[in-house]
Amino acid sequence: MNGRLLSLPTLRENAEKGDAIAQYKLGSSYLSGSGGVQQDYAEAANWFKLAAVQGLAAAQFDLGYLYQEGKGVAKDYVASASYYRAAAEQGHPTAQNNLASLYEHGWGVPKNPSEAISWYRAAAEHGDPTAQCNLATTYLLGRGVRRDDRQAATWFLAAAQQGFAVAQANLAFMYYTGRGIGRDYAEAAKWTMRAAEHGYAFAETDLGYLYEQGKGVPLDYLAAYK
Repeated sequence: MNGRLLSLPTLRENAEKGDAIAQYKLGSSYLSGSGGVQQDYAEAANWFKLAAVQGLAAAQFDLGYLYQEGKGVAKDYVASASYYRAAAEQGHPTAQNNLASLYEHGWGVPKNPSEAISWYRAAAEHGDPTAQCNLATTYLLGRGVRRDDRQAATWFLAAAQQGFAVAQANLAFMYYTGRGIGRDYAEAAKWTMRAAEHGYAFAETDLGYLYEQGKGVPLDYLAAYK
């Protein structure tokens, strides 16, 4: 495959000949209902399976997601974990994050906080903002690891800088309380605003409180109760 856009008949022909990339692209079309086909999760799963068997990490991840959600296949956390692991071991960061979540909750695999931390860290170090936020939360709450507010703040910051609203709100909390980072109401307000701009409801509420108290922002009752 040379990356050019193929017509649906050509894509299907290549997929039927065993081209893993074509199989994945065709599966993706069925997953999203684009590229000239109607959305069909079962058909997506069929094509992802063919590509996954050939070791394509993206297909393994998407198939893991379908099994986790029960879309186009019967919900099966064991199968989901298996496909996530196959992709995760190839360095797929979202698969690493999702596999970590399965270990954290004991879905399809034995509950194992240490294993969860290991995979969250792998994904976080690959730059996945969801994993960075999840890793920060484990440090903040001491789940599977000794509580470490400084590590929590570090990973919340990494995710927040990528625009991840939940991490932005949590980083604001760290600045507001001075946990793991120097207390700074102006920074708390800045990150709360950024999370609120993404429509994160908790941040919108927190921002109103900051305006009401005049912490990090000018005292402004009108802004507080918008």
